[in-house]
Parts: sequence; structure tokens; C-alpha cells
Amino acid sequence: MLYVHATPHWAVARLAAIPEKGDRVMDILQRMNRLKRPPILVRAAKEGALSYRRDAHLKRFFGEVPPMHSKDLLGRLLNLEDQSNDQRLAETADYSVARHVDILIAVIGEAQIFRASQS
Repeated sequence: MLYVHATPHWAVARLAAIPEKGDRVMDILQRMNRLKRPPILVRAAKEGALSYRRDAHLKRFFGEVPPMHSKDLLGRLLNLEDQSNDQRLAETADYSVARHVDILIAVIGEAQIFRASQS
């Protein structure tokens, strides 16, 4: 579950811990727990995640939907999100807020799929 803890200038996006064995899963969850993004990005991504369609969203980043488990896709998406966030912080000309929100939408959507698969 993704929730937002608002502070004066930032929001913390977190995924509730899912008890699971394996370092890879815990590493992904720890990375998601450390995400700190502006509230407007988090709100936009949460709204977009309501209509998340795996095939359409993942094609934007990977060209096709990779036949991977959600935890593996989350790792790749978190890498893309890190790159986008680095561009945002550096205020580079090639930063796209729309792409950043799309990546966050996919992260939230894949996290929900992953959680459902763990039930």
C-alpha cells in the first residue's frame, strides 16, 4: 500500500512492508520505502495508478512488456525513477515531469500487482 506522509516541502512515498523471504524482495521494498518525492508528483502518480494498464505503461519504457515477475520489473522501474529524479534535482533540460509521473504510476501499479501475488 502506498501512502504519503506530508511534510512542509516533501512527501514520503512508501510501500507497506510485505513479509517475504529473499534479499531481492527486501531490497526492492527498502528502495521503495526510501523514496522521497514532492507531494505533487506523488499525488499525480497515485491518481494515474487508478487506471494503470501494465501493457500500455510498460511499453513506454521497455518497448514491449517484458515477461518478468513484478519484483523484477519493480527493480528496473526504480532504476528509471532514480534517473528521472536525478534529472529533476539537477534541473537538467531533458527532465520530463510527465515521464517521471508515468514511471511512478508504473511503480505503484507493479507494487500493487506484486502485493496481490503475495496474498
